[in-house]
Amino acid sequence: MRNFILAIGLVQFLFLPFGIYSETKSGLYLSDEMKTENGFLFLGVAIGKEKDKYVFLAQELRYHNQIGWEEFLYSGIASDELGGWTLVPDSCQIRASKEFEKKKGLLRRFDCEHLRFALQTDASGHLLNSSLAGTFKDLPLPVFLADVSSEPIGISFPLPNGKEEGIWGFHLNGFGNQSPLQVWDRESGLWKPWKGRIQESEASKPSIYRWKRTFSN
Repeated sequence: MRNFILAIGLVQFLFLPFGIYSETKSGLYLSDEMKTENGFLFLGVAIGKEKDKYVFLAQELRYHNQIGWEEFLYSGIASDELGGWTLVPDSCQIRASKEFEKKKGLLRRFDCEHLRFALQTDASGHLLNSSLAGTFKDLPLPVFLADVSSEPIGISFPLPNGKEEGIWGFHLNGFGNQSPLQVWDRESGLWKPWKGRIQESEASKPSIYRWKRTFSN
């Protein structure tokens, strides 16, 4: 059985906090595993409402078989336009580590107010016009979790060594080795009680877990 390793050093607390609202389009959009030339990536976009505006936090986890792990983190304003979202970041940074379980150090911050991302929904599902690093165009985001933009959500996937399971996601600081509260059932589109680690039928589809949020988190 693979051990779980939780990504250390996620820095959501550096970005804008999210509240929990009932708008149907606010929530967390997630990709499945996307293969790259030298590894793979996962991407997620959390959109929530803060006072009178929508805000977003986008994260992209990238594995490169030579240099290790990079995490892109963009946050900013989300505008609801023509049935989709326009995402305009005002804070961008990249963090990196050679080993997954090591704390990711700041690689660089950069100006990104000139960037624009479009998240559209059509008959085929949710599409982000570009991954954060520009590797993919029209990136599918097949999983949408409504009203959880501020919740601790993590995906579980096999690490490259084949012996351990990695956990990466949103608002996971302080959870350590705590067991999740719920697991996302892709077939029913519902959260189910956690009864132990599950494995999706397709390796490219990560399991998705939800933890109980506490005041300290």
